Amino acid sequence: ILGRINYPVPAGRRDGLVSSFNEVTQNLPSPRLTADQLIQNFARKGLSADEMATLSGAHSIGRSRCSSFSDRLYNYKETCAQDPTLDRNYVANLKATCRANGGSDPTVAMDPAMPNRLDNTYYAELKAGRGLLAWM
Repeated sequence: ILGRINYPVPAGRRDGLVSSFNEVTQNLPSPRLTADQLIQNFARKGLSADEMATLSGAHSIGRSRCSSFSDRLYNYKETCAQDPTLDRNYVANLKATCRANGGSDPTVAMDPAMPNRLDNTYYAELKAGRGLLAWM
């Protein structure tokens, strides 16, 4: 539906019969992990750094709440500045979107160029300083 990549995916979990909040929080990486921490997190699951980078491309169709990345817009590492790796125009757009909802926590597309298409523009956007989550 979202792009040119199509393959069948069986429905349902194969790793257990119960979903637990604690299992999720212990196994899914935080949006605030550094690149080294992400590599270690994926390595614990038997995945390489290359596989981690490939899987990150799935964020091409994802969304994130402003609260997951707002520290990169306002209080980057306690300096009250924006993250210098982010494109300034992108930051301005993110600030406008996040502030415009009067206290709610809106979502923003992970891939600002093609948010509803599974493709490789997510990687180009990252290289151009338009990636929501930190990879430092």
